[in-house]
Amino acid sequence: MVLALGAASQAEAAGFYIKEMSVTGLGRAFAGAPAAADDASTVWFNPAGMNSLEQNEAAANLHIISPKAELTDTGSRKSNGAVFVPLNDPNTYQPYEPTPVPNLFGVLRDVDRGLSLGVGVTAPFGLANDYPETWFGRFDSIKTELTTVNYSLVAAFDINKHITIGAGIDYQTVDVVLTSMKNQIGVGELHSKLEGDDGTFGFNVGLLAKITPDTQVGLTYRTGFTHDVEGTATVRSASSSGAILSQYAAQADLGLPALASFGVKHRLNDQITILGDVSYYKWSAFDAIKVYRVSDGVLREDIIQNYQDTVSLGLGMDYALSDAVTLRAGIQYDPTPTRDGYRTSRTPDGDRTWISGGLTYRFSDSILVDVALTYIHIVESTINVDRSASAGTATTAIVNADIEGSVAIGAIGLRYQF
Repeated sequence: MVLALGAASQAEAAGFYIKEMSVTGLGRAFAGAPAAADDASTVWFNPAGMNSLEQNEAAANLHIISPKAELTDTGSRKSNGAVFVPLNDPNTYQPYEPTPVPNLFGVLRDVDRGLSLGVGVTAPFGLANDYPETWFGRFDSIKTELTTVNYSLVAAFDINKHITIGAGIDYQTVDVVLTSMKNQIGVGELHSKLEGDDGTFGFNVGLLAKITPDTQVGLTYRTGFTHDVEGTATVRSASSSGAILSQYAAQADLGLPALASFGVKHRLNDQITILGDVSYYKWSAFDAIKVYRVSDGVLREDIIQNYQDTVSLGLGMDYALSDAVTLRAGIQYDPTPTRDGYRTSRTPDGDRTWISGGLTYRFSDSILVDVALTYIHIVESTINVDRSASAGTATTAIVNADIEGSVAIGAIGLRYQF
């Protein structure tokens, strides 16, 4: 599920981290991103890489995400054993639509001082899916919108001719909308909605070391974010258009993971460069969605997520076909942070394998165009969650489903060097 600058779809990294911030990076499945340092998107992937750019650069990227995820009922039921079926609906659902995902970067260099400044506008985390209010998984989720926008301001400085350090601050906003049905004992089905927003600061640091004239390594770390989302919780009778039964000011903590990555870039010859990386995601920060009533601090809902930390691996290659054309290819293995027994229809995820290709064409001394295509295979997985009587609710439902999914991504980027 992908969200970027107000647009949303299925995130194209495992969990709901959005890696699509660079078309050149996508062309090699983001292999070696902390060491690549070949365009302005290094503002995000490793700020120390800005000093490796030959010129000032502004970049605008657009990714078109086309996800597919089919959820098939395998025996969802009420906790008393009664099977519930959706009225006039199938038992298989595809909750996503193709979505455009943009981002922007800019870098200014001062070569004489060994200094660079950079800015970036990205959307590093997001969820978005939408199911019918009558579907079999309605007691787990109906609509999910989690939109982040991240504003980065970074700087890089040469320690010596071999080592560059970089660091910066991030301001991140989040908007959340979560809806589901509640099967309340003695009352029937009710529609629940939580919506709110927040903004908070974080930071990032990076290092780029040139080991030899042909080999460089990059290391980067980004802090996690803990958003104190404040908004409104509403319960309606029967559906989203039903009468309001209760409404109160609500607060929920949202933990987003810290990221750390190590990358290597090695030039084999004048034409071939290979890249690789290993990246760590502290997904255990997303352990639960706890909703409190602001007026008295009472815990109204406690939805366990139980995400686990993950490590992804990438390997890619650049091939300089000519002075004007560079070809790229890459593969990445990206395991899901979701666990069996806790995986939900809000993040119907599985382990992912990326296969990517792309190219850069230099039109002139100033203008370059990047294009890339990616196919992501998602391992089949299952949902087996019990939505019985969590804090403050009387929901009694168990949701079981099989999940099949894949993603196709097409991207184009424009870079202006000056």
